[in-house]
Amino acid sequence: MGGLISWLILLTCIKHTKTRKEEHDKKRIYNWLYNETKKLGNKSPYDYNYNPWWYDARDIARHNNLPIDRVEHICTIHKEIVLMGKEDLWPDQPVKEKWAVRKFVRD
Repeated sequence: MGGLISWLILLTCIKHTKTRKEEHDKKRIYNWLYNETKKLGNKSPYDYNYNPWWYDARDIARHNNLPIDRVEHICTIHKEIVLMGKEDLWPDQPVKEKWAVRKFVRD
């Protein structure tokens, strides 16, 4: 019985730690995207030739010191961060996903 209780406490602690880490990363990425976008001022988000409001996952990861997979996961689940889509200009180039703060680019 004691082992079962210890196991349940351990699972609860692990779940709580994961949730706190995820919330921390979500806040960290959102704040960075928000602050970087605010620095840009009134540049149009719909200029397809020069669109500084959207950031590559690699740039977000580098500035927040997180793995790219983690950034993509957080950006996917965060309600205030949206995906621009995949850029695929040439078949031999890697596909890039770009992310932005919803408030500045949509709705």
